[in-house]
Amino acid sequence: TPLYRSTALVQVNAVPVQVMPFRDVADASGVANVENYMGTQEQILTGPSVRARVTRRLESDKDESLREEGAMLSERFTVRKIEKSELFELSYLSSSPVMAAAIVNLFAEEYAKQNFEMRQVTREKAEQDLKKELDGLEGRLQLSEKELMAYAQANDILSLEANQVDPLQQRLGTLTQQLVESEGGVAVAKSSLETVQQTTVEDFPVRLV
Repeated sequence: TPLYRSTALVQVNAVPVQVMPFRDVADASGVANVENYMGTQEQILTGPSVRARVTRRLESDKDESLREEGAMLSERFTVRKIEKSELFELSYLSSSPVMAAAIVNLFAEEYAKQNFEMRQVTREKAEQDLKKELDGLEGRLQLSEKELMAYAQANDILSLEANQVDPLQQRLGTLTQQLVESEGGVAVAKSSLETVQQTTVEDFPVRLV
């Protein structure tokens, strides 16, 4: 029985859009990271997760011949990285050219879906982490404000004077600086959280580092 090969090209962006303050595993930090990222994507394309997704799609199909192909996916599906590009060539062999095309397209589709779902998980995790950081910074800010006021009142300090080296005023200056830093941290965290909330899933990295 002759076998027909159908191919599909999948482009993988090796340097995804960076969403501050997080970066993807393949950012602009070096060629090694890009190579590792592309190698990871190749393993995902040929791995059991995408294959299982395709198998489930085939098992739910009304066409019996397509359902039967589920047992042969690992033998007939191949992936080839095209050198000096961000492209992967997906190939599938089948006794029917129509079936070969349908299945190779299923692999491309399920890979894209899984990639989207992973980015969605990353986005949700980033938002949760930033909310925790913001809550912590706001708590520290409130403590700094209370400590600053209590220290100034307890030591009858109304303001800092130029060239004053009194230990009490030095301590007050330290508390003031800590308060300023806390306020800055809160502002940065709020900005980062807003950025994450406004970013689409398509622009998000698959993983956080």
